[in-house]
Amino acid sequence: MPEPPFDIELFRNGDKRAFRAVFDQSFKDLCLFANRFVRDLPAAEDIAQEAFITLWNNHAIMESMPHIKSFLYTITRNAAINHLKHEKIKNEYIEQALRELETTENFIHFVLEEEVEQLLMKTRENLPPQCRQVFILAMQGKSVEEIATELHLSVNTVKTQKKIAYRKLKSYISSVSALLYWLAS
Repeated sequence: MPEPPFDIELFRNGDKRAFRAVFDQSFKDLCLFANRFVRDLPAAEDIAQEAFITLWNNHAIMESMPHIKSFLYTITRNAAINHLKHEKIKNEYIEQALRELETTENFIHFVLEEEVEQLLMKTRENLPPQCRQVFILAMQGKSVEEIATELHLSVNTVKTQKKIAYRKLKSYISSVSALLYWLAS
């Protein structure tokens, strides 16, 4: 039994069967077309699906089946190009990160940075609430006077709380020193 002719008016009015007919007729071709660019079949399928979503969002302006096909191929080509641009940027970022990690100096820097961040978090978590607030504000670069004003405390109380926090931090620093010694040797 031959297929009924395509009715553009049904398609333009949002008829799901008409849309499905276009999808069934064109999806595989669009996947292959996109795959010629991206050389990644799952990505090509995603691109083709996105093209059909765009087509659905624009179904009312389609004039004919050739217009629909032209629209789909154009959308698919543009999406494939965007995908490739995104992949290129992502790969450049990965290569840069790998180059940075390959040098010993950068590796030690990254380890040190991570360990210091962990020390600060550990210190912050193990302080009493008022001392924690003072410590956080001090780490943000605020002066003793600014902290005292913000927390409604005396300057001496802020100084005392900072000393407690720094003593706690100092007790954790020895573990990082040992790690740095081991990494440097």
